[in-house]
Amino acid sequence: MKRLIISSVTILLLFSFLNIDARPNKNRKHSGFGIERVQEELKLTADQTKQFNDFRYNHQKDVVDLKSEIEKNRIEINKMMSDNEVNAEELLGLVNANSEIQSKIKVSKTNFWLNVHNILNTEQKQKWTKMFNRFSDRGKKMMHRMKGGGRGERGERMRQQNY
Repeated sequence: MKRLIISSVTILLLFSFLNIDARPNKNRKHSGFGIERVQEELKLTADQTKQFNDFRYNHQKDVVDLKSEIEKNRIEINKMMSDNEVNAEELLGLVNANSEIQSKIKVSKTNFWLNVHNILNTEQKQKWTKMFNRFSDRGKKMMHRMKGGGRGERGERMRQQNY
């Protein structure tokens, strides 16, 4: 009986701590890297915010279709490999198609950035450019780590395998 009470109290305390930790911290300024934070840092006017959101939604609509095509092509490649029926011409065609689609995604991202850049004043443009560079640098570092460029023996093994 004593163990049951102690276990129950422990579980209740654990859940209460988890619940406290799960609540959003409204006192923290700039939590995360959401679009709201970007708009807040740029101090967009109401008209700029509407234009920004329109550009973003159009970019998202373009990219979602393109990413879907890439995923379909990857599924086809995986099926080809798992069935052990590799057709060189078809495989290269799918790989080239994915490369072209990824290029279209990059162009769409650049067009989004330029569209936003064109509606900003000088001070906002400076902030927008710094944000873009900051996010770009983070993405490069993350990709470097994912490819085994990070610390540890796994990273070293991956580097040795690639050379």
